[in-house]
Amino acid sequence: MNSDVTYTAQMKVECKIETATQPSGITTIAGSGWYIQNTNKTFTAPTVTGVYLQSLASQWR
Repeated sequence: MNSDVTYTAQMKVECKIETATQPSGITTIAGSGWYIQNTNKTFTAPTVTGVYLQSLASQWR
């Protein structure tokens, strides 16, 4: 090489999202995976008789 070489990288922050239920195994919520920060993702929890959604956002930081 006879001269300096410059490389430019464009990087994005990704967040890992994991879906789960309590008690474990009562249903499956699709969508676990890596998502680019500041993008929207919709998760749908199927109806399970006798179970209610207490709080989803309380676990987010």
